[in-house]
Amino acid sequence: MGRPRVGGRYVFFLQQVHEGKDLEILKAYELRDGKVFKLTEDGSLGKVILSKTPDKSDSFSNEQTFLQSVRERALAKPAGS
Repeated sequence: MGRPRVGGRYVFFLQQVHEGKDLEILKAYELRDGKVFKLTEDGSLGKVILSKTPDKSDSFSNEQTFLQSVRERALAKPAGS
């Protein structure tokens, strides 16, 4: 898992562990320049854009589309499911 940069914008997907006392990061993405990037290991600017097709931008690479999808899934799925 990568390291966030100060001032960066991120989306983290977490799960509760240790009987709900801690959180574990499952996936993390950086939002930059209207696109969604996989978080880098060393904290440098990510170059890998999130998409359904490797090495190609698609609708899921777009920040607004990604965030809308996350919001829809969060509202549709009850907590703890």
